Amino acid sequence: MESQNFTPGMTVRVRAGHPLAGMSGTIVRVKPTHVWVLLSNGHQTPLLISEIEVVEELLPSGS
Repeated sequence: MESQNFTPGMTVRVRAGHPLAGMSGTIVRVKPTHVWVLLSNGHQTPLLISEIEVVEELLPSGS
């Protein structure tokens, strides 16, 4: 996935194999090779595009 596909406000999760694997956060800035993510623990960190995956928003069932 290229950086153009990411936008601030998207929820992402850190992929397996990274020291922060499993943590989720919100994209705050998008750069050509990486994104800045505000993690659920309150820390902001740069992550490479290859280190994150988009978290699909779940729709309430029965709607």
